[in-house]
Amino acid sequence: MWQDSLLSITYDRASATALMDHSSMAIPYTLTPNILPFHAAMYRVCKVGLDVVRDRSRVMSSRELLSRIHTLRDEINTIMRESADYLRDSRKCRSLRDSIEHWALYLHVSYITSELCRPAISPSTSDAELKKHFKQLCLDSLVNVIEAWLGLQNITAYARHSWASVHRALSSALLLGIMGEYKHNERCRKLLGRFLALMGDITGSVDPQELAAPMERAIAALRKLNINDARPSLSRVAHANTAPRFIEDIALGGSQAANDGGSPMVKMQDGSLYHAGDPGSAGSAHTTSGDEESPYSVLNSILWGAGRTP
Repeated sequence: MWQDSLLSITYDRASATALMDHSSMAIPYTLTPNILPFHAAMYRVCKVGLDVVRDRSRVMSSRELLSRIHTLRDEINTIMRESADYLRDSRKCRSLRDSIEHWALYLHVSYITSELCRPAISPSTSDAELKKHFKQLCLDSLVNVIEAWLGLQNITAYARHSWASVHRALSSALLLGIMGEYKHNERCRKLLGRFLALMGDITGSVDPQELAAPMERAIAALRKLNINDARPSLSRVAHANTAPRFIEDIALGGSQAANDGGSPMVKMQDGSLYHAGDPGSAGSAHTTSGDEESPYSVLNSILWGAGRTP
């Protein structure tokens, strides 16, 4: 189930268990003390991820979509409220294993939350209510993915060696760059700066011929944005300097402040543009219907190149 949810949501593909009723697979948590808290929480997070993928194959009205996002966000809230203390708060970790599980859950919950809220940052979304409630939550969740990856790599090589964690952190960093969030969010800018420096250290120790092309393109695109040179405006710094608590901002809904700026376009130093739909650009490698001009389309153009699919 973990592998299926990971591959499906990462590559925007139909789930291998799409026709399965996941509600019948619920774990009676209070009756199974032999199931570790992390495994139980991740099981439920994977189910939400599969529900997100399954919902993308359905045609829904704006009202239905908004209701569905609310429902799944509430499910994530419930998962975190019912999780062990150390999974919600790093200060409650009492061992290395506790810390690894805390940061790993933080990373995956943040990523699933950003994917759930994806429609709120699509230019094709005209629903003001959807953007009001979920656009900033999507952006905050992407920032939290970066924070979680950095926290994880501080204590284990898993963060660097797991393609799942690297892909989720790298794609989140790219989306934040594409959306220009680092320009007015000091926390985002600092975390992206640290992430990019670490990725540079990692790739610098690898034979260039062994470096995956998508990773190489992604890092090159991030470097061209000159993220460390950007300085958020004073009106946003005070808010952005306060890092959200995991349980309060991710599990309980996050900020509802909307920023409707941004553009699904990345302007590089050499003047070139990554823009979905431009005949001369990388195009749309793999997108969801109605999402062809979204930041996710730009992301895939950078990662996979023209005419390629993952």
